[in-house]
Amino acid sequence: MSNSFDKIIAKIAKISPDIATCIDTSTHSIKRREILDKKTTCLINIASLTTLGSCHKVLKRSINEAIDADCSCDEILETMLQISFSCGLSRSIDAIFEAKSVFEDRGLLKKKSKDKSDKDDEYETELKSQLENESDDEESKCDSDDGEDKDSSDEKDAQKLETECELDKINDNKVEKNNRNHH
Repeated sequence: MSNSFDKIIAKIAKISPDIATCIDTSTHSIKRREILDKKTTCLINIASLTTLGSCHKVLKRSINEAIDADCSCDEILETMLQISFSCGLSRSIDAIFEAKSVFEDRGLLKKKSKDKSDKDDEYETELKSQLENESDDEESKCDSDDGEDKDSSDEKDAQKLETECELDKINDNKVEKNNRNHH
């Protein structure tokens, strides 16, 4: 095996002597070079391991090395996402969960707190509930037809419209926020 590997290295040396000298034939590994910076090398390793899909321990080690080389969590996750078009989404998803585990171990994931978006979600749920209750009230009013005066009915219609407008604003804000995050 080593003899055939040496023959391959000799052929590579004819093409690029520089590359051939970087291959350590005793360990069958690549010696560290300075052409690519450490961050780029780490991200390439993560992309390769994501593509292989079954090297979870090595992937975790590479993610830790990438973090140590100042790669951000977003850069690591983006690498996994970008490679999904070549290796398949399921392998990228597996890699993303491995990354999540490393991020949690290193305390890099933000704990979910009651930030503005959580409060918006609660407010949206409250508005939807209010809208459903108003619709239920309207249905029961139609069933009983107790002759309620027109002014009271108009007031309820105005409240319902106001609630629907608030929900539309929340949805518009979510869409706008998602668009900003993706650009």
